Amino acid sequence: MYIRLPLYIFALCAFINTAFAVNIYECVYPNGERAFEDHCPPGTTRIDEKSYTTSTPTGNTSTAAPVTLYSVPGCDTCEQMKEFLNIRNVNYTEKDVSESVEMQEELNGVAGELRVPVLVIGNDVLRGYNRSALIQSLSESGHIAQQ
Repeated sequence: MYIRLPLYIFALCAFINTAFAVNIYECVYPNGERAFEDHCPPGTTRIDEKSYTTSTPTGNTSTAAPVTLYSVPGCDTCEQMKEFLNIRNVNYTEKDVSESVEMQEELNGVAGELRVPVLVIGNDVLRGYNRSALIQSLSESGHIAQQ
């Protein structure tokens, strides 16, 4: 009995971590009525198809643009930015510009000023903390799912 317990636990864990996916179809009936179904019944026309999954995006896929955060210690807005990125599992490179002249010159070249935080996502340069701009840029660059 005790020998089987680890096998049961392993099987349960494997089942729990399984991601499920489902396709939903938009179907049009001959009378013009539209419905969302798991399959279009005979006599209907499929208009659209959506795929939904229970898995969560892991962030920073291989096609995602690189993300760089320019910050300084003790900056509350920089900490807010880091928390935002960490919660969404976005991998980023942090560059502390507080004591490095080279980093300050790099920041000035990228952002045109020496203010932090500055987040660079691919070709997008975001100054300060603007949640909607962050979500849009991260979504467009492949880091997080559309909100």
